[in-house]
Amino acid sequence: MPKIVSQLLLLAALLFCVAAPAGAQSVEPSDGFRQRAAQLTEIVNGAGDVEDMFAPSFLAQVPEAQLRGLFAQVVAQQGEAGAASNFTMVTPDQGQFDLAFDKAIGEIRMTVASDAPHRVIGLLLTGFRTENDSLDKVRAEFEALPGRSGYMIARLTDDGPITVADYQGNRLLALGSAFKLYILAELADQIANGDRQWSDVVALNLTSFPSGVMQSWPKDMPVTLATLATQMISISDNTATDILLHTLGRERVEARLAKIGHSDPSAILPFLSTVEAFALKMDGNAELRDRFLAASEAEQRDILEQNRDRLDISQVDVTQLAGAPRFVDTIEWPAAPRDMVALLDYLRTVKAPLAREIMAVNHGVPDSGRWDYLGFKGGSEPGVIQMDWLACTKDAECYAVVGGWADPDEEIDQMKFLSLMQRLLKLAYPD
Repeated sequence: MPKIVSQLLLLAALLFCVAAPAGAQSVEPSDGFRQRAAQLTEIVNGAGDVEDMFAPSFLAQVPEAQLRGLFAQVVAQQGEAGAASNFTMVTPDQGQFDLAFDKAIGEIRMTVASDAPHRVIGLLLTGFRTENDSLDKVRAEFEALPGRSGYMIARLTDDGPITVADYQGNRLLALGSAFKLYILAELADQIANGDRQWSDVVALNLTSFPSGVMQSWPKDMPVTLATLATQMISISDNTATDILLHTLGRERVEARLAKIGHSDPSAILPFLSTVEAFALKMDGNAELRDRFLAASEAEQRDILEQNRDRLDISQVDVTQLAGAPRFVDTIEWPAAPRDMVALLDYLRTVKAPLAREIMAVNHGVPDSGRWDYLGFKGGSEPGVIQMDWLACTKDAECYAVVGGWADPDEEIDQMKFLSLMQRLLKLAYPD
């Protein structure tokens, strides 16, 4: 929806230009690396000289004001930063270490220039870990969240998903842009059955509102289905989403959803395009929205068909989509964590492997190297956040890790939710 959850969460996790270490070796950190690791503590805590710490090339991509703001979010969530420790180096100037916070341990990757004054040229906060963390501790924090929330971890087997942990796994939650996985599933199925090919070309003949970039591409430009799918999943492009929904057919996407399984199809059908959902949320369409919500499914389909001119991009006012939650209980794509597990399990096995490669373009969090494969789709808007991973080990043991949080009355703490989901992702398959 209005936010690109994957980009937002990566930014909030402080993903900066950095080459990830290729593997641990018995190498000692240089004096310059140790100096900058120690200096990071005061920078994170809001003091220190940013221009002295970071190379100009780094600050060109992440200006000081943005950097300070991101660190402030981290400190608000995890407490003040403390000492650096546990250095594991690839070269004397490139490696990883722990940074203590009041509430957790931050896992840091850093690269410094080999020449004096050894300024930082790459920094990556790959996540947080809690000492002696457990699924019970995460569940307790979920239970304390306002609004509605839920999660599920399941090991995916040929005999079906096996639940590892869940909290409110049957509760319907707004998905935000994570609903786009249903469209990917139907596209993958049509390709697996030979009805379409990834190289099939369609025209950019529909426009939605960002997130994404394709709304700015030339009208009627030819693009492949593979390009549309990649944009839809990796950067949550809404224009790509609506074109794929139109191309594949709303009814066929709905039929795929039914075959995969859904806790309450009446809550998600008819399956809205992004621009239809945006337009229905507008103040100017209040009467139409009221009629839509009071109607039967068949009547809702008629309303969508008969009001195309009122349900397009020309009717969308972006200022109404920012700020407080807006109809997240009624104009959305709801599903339960259990439904998303089934959807990821389907995508794990569908005989269109490019779909899984597309899901792995954006991992949703910095790649810690824990998983051999990590596919992701998330979604967010004011009052909604959802994160769904398909994660596989080198031994091809696969897990679904899914969770969501919705509050129709208040904006939610996305950093807090990111931290909780990162912990679940680690606890799904502990080292």
